[in-house]
Order: sequence, then structure tokens, then C-alpha cells
Amino acid sequence: MPSVLVVEDCRDIAKILASHLSGAGYRVAIARDGAEALKSVSRWVPDCILLDLMMPVMTGIELMHVLREDPATARIPVVLVSARIGEGRTHVFTEGEANYCVGKPFTRRQVLDAIGAVLPVP
Repeated sequence: MPSVLVVEDCRDIAKILASHLSGAGYRVAIARDGAEALKSVSRWVPDCILLDLMMPVMTGIELMHVLREDPATARIPVVLVSARIGEGRTHVFTEGEANYCVGKPFTRRQVLDAIGAVLPVP
């Protein structure tokens, strides 16, 4: 079963994302900010990271750069989720950036399609 680390500072949004993913058959863990996500990844390397852009302690972009610099985590697919993307829009990034992006507000289908674009469907 593929695993996804949801990195989201808003508890309600994290729960919604986790529910969407676990309901689709993914194993899910939640981190509340970038620093907590780094601790999680040091103990357990997920198959994919669903990452909010705007968070306290360490932003999603800062976390993504740290992950990309470490050979142990550089290849983990990253799906950004952010209100800064634009309502309902998705975007595929270039190499070295996020693998996919989903705007807030999002639908269950948009989240699952984004994860499905970077991971096999369970």
C-alpha cells in the first residue's frame, strides 16, 4: 500500500486530505509543519508528500528544497497544495520543483488525481 505524508498546518484541512487518501487506499501520516515533516521523513520515508506551501516554522518551498538536496529524499514525489495556486487549478512543475500542484479549495478528485499522477493507484 503506497504511503503519503500530509504536511499541513491547518488541522481540519489535514484531516480532510488524510480522509480522502486513506479512503482511496493509501497509508497516511500527518505532520503539522516542515520541521515536523523532516523528523517524520528521517524515521520513515513516504512514497509521496502532499505539502502545503504556507506554514509556520518552515514553508513548503523551504522543506521541498531540503528534501531535494538530500539523496535519501530527493526522489520522493511532492504534490503542493496551496491557496496561492488558484481556485481549482492544477499545475505540473519542472524537474527539481514539485511534481504536481493542486489549488485550494480542492476537490477529492483533484487530490486523488494529483497523487495518482505521481504514484500507482492502490
